[in-house]
Amino acid sequence: MKRLSFVPLVLAVSLMTTIAIAAVERKAGTFQELAASGVSGKVDLMKAPQSLDATSVHGQARNLEPGTQYVVIWSKDAACAPGSETNVVTRFTANPQGIASFQGKVQTPLIDINSIAILRASDLTGQACASVIAQ
Repeated sequence: MKRLSFVPLVLAVSLMTTIAIAAVERKAGTFQELAASGVSGKVDLMKAPQSLDATSVHGQARNLEPGTQYVVIWSKDAACAPGSETNVVTRFTANPQGIASFQGKVQTPLIDINSIAILRASDLTGQACASVIAQ
């Protein structure tokens, strides 16, 4: 009889552990304009399925310059500060309405990524920054 009362406790602990692990498998943020660019949008990051060190990045941006090319980078710093470790996620071109969706996959653990920035490709001027937090 005592063994049966122990089973619910083990199941409860297992469930709580699973929930805690799942909670750190997603981050999200909202882009804030830089240098009065007017650029805004959102970004979602997810731990890539079946990978210990890859992250999928999906985002949308508005108020971009139509036809202009942009670069999306990730940073370990939460404020997209220059000089912190960064890497390119993807490149995209804004549509005629100044809107773009982008996606990319980086070989970096989700926990190491704390911000995503959008830079104008021609001169690498920061257009927007999103601090990303666990969801």
